[in-house]
Amino acid sequence: MNYSTTGRTNGNVILTVVASDDGVGLHAQAYSYNNGTWTASNIYEVDQNGTVNIRVRDKNENIATKTENVTNIDKDLPTGSASVALNGAKTEATVTITASDALSGLHAQAYRHNGGARTSDNTFRTTANGNGSTEVRDVAGNIATINWTVSGIEAPDTTPPTINSVNYSTTSWTNGNVILTVIASDDGVGLHAQAYSYNNGTWTASNTYEADQNGTVNIRVRDKNENIATKTETVTNIDKDLPTGSASVTLNGAKTEATVTITASDALSGLHAQAYRHNGGSRTSDNTFKTTANGNGSTEVRDVAGNIATINWTVSGIDTEAPTVTNITYSTTAPTNQNVTVTLTFSEAVKPIAGWQKLSDTQQSKIYTENISETVHFEDLAGNAGSAQIIISNIDKIAPVITVLGNNPHTMIQGETYTDAGATATDNRDGDITHRIQTSGKVDTAIPGIYTITYTVSDEAGNVATATRTVEVKKDTAIDYITLPEAVLYPNPAVDQFTVVMAKPIIAIRIVNMQGSEIMNIKGNGSNEQLIHISQLPTGQYLVQIFFQEGYSVAKFIKE
Repeated sequence: MNYSTTGRTNGNVILTVVASDDGVGLHAQAYSYNNGTWTASNIYEVDQNGTVNIRVRDKNENIATKTENVTNIDKDLPTGSASVALNGAKTEATVTITASDALSGLHAQAYRHNGGARTSDNTFRTTANGNGSTEVRDVAGNIATINWTVSGIEAPDTTPPTINSVNYSTTSWTNGNVILTVIASDDGVGLHAQAYSYNNGTWTASNTYEADQNGTVNIRVRDKNENIATKTETVTNIDKDLPTGSASVTLNGAKTEATVTITASDALSGLHAQAYRHNGGSRTSDNTFKTTANGNGSTEVRDVAGNIATINWTVSGIDTEAPTVTNITYSTTAPTNQNVTVTLTFSEAVKPIAGWQKLSDTQQSKIYTENISETVHFEDLAGNAGSAQIIISNIDKIAPVITVLGNNPHTMIQGETYTDAGATATDNRDGDITHRIQTSGKVDTAIPGIYTITYTVSDEAGNVATATRTVEVKKDTAIDYITLPEAVLYPNPAVDQFTVVMAKPIIAIRIVNMQGSEIMNIKGNGSNEQLIHISQLPTGQYLVQIFFQEGYSVAKFIKE
């Protein structure tokens, strides 16, 4: 059984019966529909939904039956109604069609408003009062017309909105984007739902625009009637460029410190008041940095907008090598009883050493008064430390010791033979130096008196020791001498001079120290009284021999 259509239709459906008989064949009037008369046509036209009873017979009147149910015919129009609503400003009306179709249902493109194109939208907007109509069709193609009337629309608003202000997220220099916020209003129909457009772009509901670079921003604001206001803003405070610059390094004269100087600039926002950060330190306005260390470093330079550039630099040439002593000179290395001067010569200029005398930038000296072994520490002008070992062992300021042998003092009788017993000498460094003793002085045994023998010795360092022996020659009582009273000395003690008074004329005066060494030998003035000047004598006790024609007398005085 073939249908002219199985889809929804508002026309008739043609049924075509396809039958056959393998026996005597089909009857000439083989077909009957809904128990009607037999007919030769195998086609039956159905004009409404319902059951069709089909019979087919062969020549022997054998009959086959079949029932078909037709359900796709829809000749009923859709039904519906229209409602009209005005917007708040009464500038536009929205016509809404409410429709349905009981059989085939509404077509996917069911609506055609006021002769326009077919659409699936059941609403229609108009800004004009008056009558109109909307065609509504169903799937079968039946079309109903729904009439409607629009009234109450008022004259349209043609005044553009007002752009009251444009606020900037910041007006200071920034290395970020700048947000423009548009403040707008409309006293007529109100702002459009998609009221804003920037730089002729698409319309949007957002009243903010993010500018990522300096330049002009063209702002448009529209109301519901498409009235448009415009405003142009110029953004000039965005700076995303890094500062530029370079570094130079200079050493001070002593090469103990380097000064890094940063030369930088920024074409847009300019350098920040605290533009510099040297080697991770605190931010500062100072574009110079001092360091005492060689090596690599960096300085951050920032501009007012906050962009930071890093300038790398390298310091080399700072003196980090310790100074050394290239020569140690001793004023003498031989044994000496004098001070020894040590002169140090350095590999470079050094700072003054406490207790040392500066001879030049690279030489200093010191006088040592005794033997010593010490480490001398010093620094070059960069503060690098060095040291040197000073060893002095040749200073000897201790005099030898003389031991006088035999009697001291030695007493003998006038006319006896005198034989000196000699002396020995030892030194703390040289040992036995008896062989170096020099003896001076003599004894005249023919003349009674006090005589002095002096022993002198020196060690390798030049220290001199002396010792004396006092030899008194007493008069021989067998010889006729005139004995006189002792001399009178005054003042005694004396400071500058004293007077000698004798009972006989004075021939000579001899002054010796308490060790027997002759200090002064003065010719007598032939009188009984003589003034002696002693200001040149050291303080101490002395013996005075006063000679006269018949002999001599001895007295003691004190020099103050």
